[in-house]
Amino acid sequence: MSLSQPKLGDLAEFLAALALGAMGKMSIPGESVPIDRERARWFISLIEELLASLSDSVAAEERQRIERVLSQLRMAWLEGA
Repeated sequence: MSLSQPKLGDLAEFLAALALGAMGKMSIPGESVPIDRERARWFISLIEELLASLSDSVAAEERQRIERVLSQLRMAWLEGA
């Protein structure tokens, strides 16, 4: 199997999965993960920091991908409040 070159959007999606897990919105087979909204917020903040630190050389499509992930996470956060 050949994996594609990793992109910043992949990193954002990985962090989003961790945040969703911490919110209890994504289960991990065989694992019992406690809900930890503070940790989930930390992952969201990390993605916000990633987005804020992007240089102009990052493609608009990749920036939009990260913005979309962040927006979805924020909505999930509010739904869990």
